[in-house]
Formats: sequence, C-alpha cells, structure tokens
Amino acid sequence: MSNDDIFIVRDLQHFASITDSIKSQNLHYQNVILEQGIMEANYHISRQLELGLGTKLFYMKRLRIVEGHPRSIETNYINYQLVEGLETMDFSNVSFYDVVLQKKGYRTIRSEEEILVVEAKDDECQLLQMPKGSEILLIKGVTYKAENDLPFEYFELVCDPSFYRFRSVMKI
Repeated sequence: MSNDDIFIVRDLQHFASITDSIKSQNLHYQNVILEQGIMEANYHISRQLELGLGTKLFYMKRLRIVEGHPRSIETNYINYQLVEGLETMDFSNVSFYDVVLQKKGYRTIRSEEEILVVEAKDDECQLLQMPKGSEILLIKGVTYKAENDLPFEYFELVCDPSFYRFRSVMKI
C-alpha cells in the first residue's frame, strides 16, 4: 500500500474522533506525546473556549503516526477544571475522547472547524517528514459537550493533506 493510499474520510455531517476513524479502517497507529501539561489561556484560546484570560488549561500536543508515517500534529486545549487529574495520564495510544468519557463522564457531540491550506513551519516539516516549505492542512476548531452544548476543547491540527479526505452531502 503506497503512502497516498492511506487516508481517512472525515464526514463533515457527523462528529467522530480521528482515533475512531483510524481504528475503523484497521490501520496501525501510534500517538507520540510531544508536550502535555497545564498552562494559562492566552487571549485567542480564552475567546475560543469562552473563558477568562489566564484560566488554567490542560494542553496536549501529539504526533499521530499511521502505518509508520507521521500524519498529523494535534494540539488540544481544555479548561483544566473539567479534566483535572488527566495531565498525568499516558495518551500515547488511546482516544482522548474515550478517556474523557470514561474518567470524567463528558461526551463531545459536535465541532465547529475551519480548514485552511498553509505553509508548514520548519518544525512541522521536520516532524511530518515533509520538505521545507510544504503546504499542509491546518484544521482548527472547538468541540462542544453533550451535557450543556458549551465549548469543551479548542484544537489545532496540522497534517499531511493526503491523509484527510472530506465528505459532505448536501440536500435540497
């Protein structure tokens, strides 16, 4: 199977975790945790999550490797009060959303995303094993909790454009 034959389809009408999409195709994957900890919300993230500036956040940055090839770098930011204690967990090969559901009882039901094509930064090119100056997808957005439909997570995902295919069905 060539590198371009390995992809997942993101259905724009239905929320699904990326890990679940990868598992549904029986693809071998691993998540390498690049950073994980607690930080204070900056202006941009506090606005996205509707939180006060400086609110404590849990954040995690990971490299997703599928079928031996680095595919995406994902960074997640969540109000620390909602996920306190998870900062010590190993998220290497588990679905973050599954852990949040099991440990904290939160289920995400939807996301609002923006999809852009941008030039990769040097560190992104290095991690994704792409030539300097490559174009990548930047997907950024907010997920919402089922319990109250309030913002739960702000995320930024940069990825190899060949790994994601988007599907949308429009009806009259």
